[in-house]
Amino acid sequence: MVHDRATGTELEVKIGLVFDGARRIGRARRALVGRTFDAGTETPTGFAERFTALCARLGVYEADRILFGSDGAAAIRPILDRAFPGAIELLDSYHLAEQLRAAIGAERADRLEMALAVAEPGDAERLLELLAGWAYEDAGRDPDVRASSEGSRDELVPARRLRLRLSMGHRPR
Repeated sequence: MVHDRATGTELEVKIGLVFDGARRIGRARRALVGRTFDAGTETPTGFAERFTALCARLGVYEADRILFGSDGAAAIRPILDRAFPGAIELLDSYHLAEQLRAAIGAERADRLEMALAVAEPGDAERLLELLAGWAYEDAGRDPDVRASSEGSRDELVPARRLRLRLSMGHRPR
């Protein structure tokens, strides 16, 4: 939020970045290249319309894979679902850690520490397996027995846990 001196109100700033790709800078490291920046203080809908038009002009929708970095805010969900339905959402490290704290609970510091360690390199599949295992355990079920009569793994993991996506490769704090 940014304070608007002229009106005395708070403005929510929305920022969109589009990168053309990545180039290798080391054996296991890449740098994003070709950055195009867009920002505004209009409504979420207004910004989404302008940003998706920019993405269309830049050829984003022709990409094999779209990675969508966000803070996970509810206002972003309709934009992501409508304009980028096949995109992989990447929560920034701060908000991923917040989501993990909310999903796991403050009373389970051991689990939180383990989940943060798994999240650090961005291994979303392993993180979801870990959370699903804990959900089975908490429900008094054996995580290794996943018969169809028990329901799917997704049914046993609370929806708020399933919203977790990849971290961006930085250690959540």
